[in-house]
Amino acid sequence: MSDPDASPAASRSASLPRKPPLAQQLPQDVVLHIARSLCAGGPVDPHPTLEACQRDAKSFMRVCKAWRPAGIAALWREFEVKASTASALQKHLETHPELHKHVESLMIDIEYDMGSSENGLTAVVPAVVALFPRLSRLEIFGAWVQPGPLLKAPQRSADLSNLMQVVITWSAGSHSIYASKDRRDRIVSPLILFTFLRDCKSLRHFAYNGWAEYVNLSTTAPIERRIRLDTLRIDVLSPRDVPVDQPHALAVRARFLEQFDLAHLVEFGAFVYLADTSLLAALDRMVNLGGLRLTDPLVLEHGHLEGVTSRLGRLTKLRELEIGLTVDDEPAEPGRPSPANLQRLLDAVPSSVEILELYIPLPQQMADTWFESRVLGALKDMYTRVYDPLEVEPKPRHTHLFAVTEMVDVEPEWDECGDSWSGDDAYFEW
Repeated sequence: MSDPDASPAASRSASLPRKPPLAQQLPQDVVLHIARSLCAGGPVDPHPTLEACQRDAKSFMRVCKAWRPAGIAALWREFEVKASTASALQKHLETHPELHKHVESLMIDIEYDMGSSENGLTAVVPAVVALFPRLSRLEIFGAWVQPGPLLKAPQRSADLSNLMQVVITWSAGSHSIYASKDRRDRIVSPLILFTFLRDCKSLRHFAYNGWAEYVNLSTTAPIERRIRLDTLRIDVLSPRDVPVDQPHALAVRARFLEQFDLAHLVEFGAFVYLADTSLLAALDRMVNLGGLRLTDPLVLEHGHLEGVTSRLGRLTKLRELEIGLTVDDEPAEPGRPSPANLQRLLDAVPSSVEILELYIPLPQQMADTWFESRVLGALKDMYTRVYDPLEVEPKPRHTHLFAVTEMVDVEPEWDECGDSWSGDDAYFEW
């Protein structure tokens, strides 16, 4: 029985169907885009861990029922497999085939072993890789164990033609200091590695990070079809107590470089010995680079910059350049660089560079003067370390010089007459 005191408007409102919340009205493709963006990092954390991404995806799934499918897609876009979980993961994926289409990236953690031959990584990885039609990224990291069997297994039973990015990390902390004393520790075979990469017909990005002492050069890796990439990162490291020109480390870097078609590279990064002739010869072939990172982790004398300096001018398409003589958080000691060599390095930076990261101590005035001369061109940001050469004990500090491309709220400094501005609007120092 209707309420006689109810107004006609209230009666009509009660009879109309209730609209779902706005979040539930969004198209699914929009919700998927939101889920991918939220679970892939942002300005605060641009490179979140896999655990953080999965935590965000699970939170996204709980927003509402309409958002749950997008959250599931984000949760399974990338996942990790270990020997201890490989068998259970395989059974779950075989039970839920609807998850296969979401997987785009697979991380394989070898830990300290690959498990049994029936339920371990060498059996599970090829099986699950074959299930994922959209798999485009593969990351393998571990130590102590030979990665060869794991690289060979997918070649026999899985289609690797869709893989576009491969990342391999093979290191074991301080143990590497002793690796060069025992050839049994040299467990990474370039022959197996590059055979695997050549089977990845769509490969565009490759990164290797590991100790040189773990690479076995006793078997040759024939130069067949040079692998053509867009991005190449070769961080072949050596312990600090090993000479910078150790023949084995130089040979490993040279062996890796000769396998790739360097003329078509767009980005290249490496831990290097800056006086290495094979590196300089490789740079001569990298004519299309848009990004270059060279890090010499052994803090060499700055005279070794001359070879790189003479080649920078040829890189006319370069937009981002990073050169560092240390990987430590503490700035390298000032005073050892030759001011003339540093000035020549700065002057050789191509005019096309937009972002310059130069982790070498520079005199403050040299950095300021050079930046002012480039700020009206393409250069937008310069990250470096500066010091005052007049100080008794100069202390390098990080600095960020950047071009002002829009109006910013800065308090001007007026002179005593009050009719001119003494501030500089060309750049600011962070």
